[in-house]
Amino acid sequence: VLAIEEHNPTALLNLAACLDALGQLDESIQCLEKLLRGRPSWKDGHYNLAIAYLKKDDKAAAEVALKRELELNPQHRAARDLLNRVYITTAKSPDEGEKDPPTDD
Repeated sequence: VLAIEEHNPTALLNLAACLDALGQLDESIQCLEKLLRGRPSWKDGHYNLAIAYLKKDDKAAAEVALKRELELNPQHRAARDLLNRVYITTAKSPDEGEKDPPTDD
């Protein structure tokens, strides 16, 4: 299919899922990014990309992808829930905040 239509979203999504299952996460992400270059408004595309980024522990990229998904589809509950989890897991705990500078006492 991809030989006929390079940016076929269904083929790229399926290929990305297969690559992910084989542990080839970078290649899976490349497929999802290619899908979105060809079809930037593809429903669930940014959501799936965010999940892949989270598997690589790239929370910043996942946050961007989730925000884009919610711009396109504000009712996407799973994207909203996942974005909230990203926010919660990246929030600094009180002990991680800035500490008072040392004094000369």
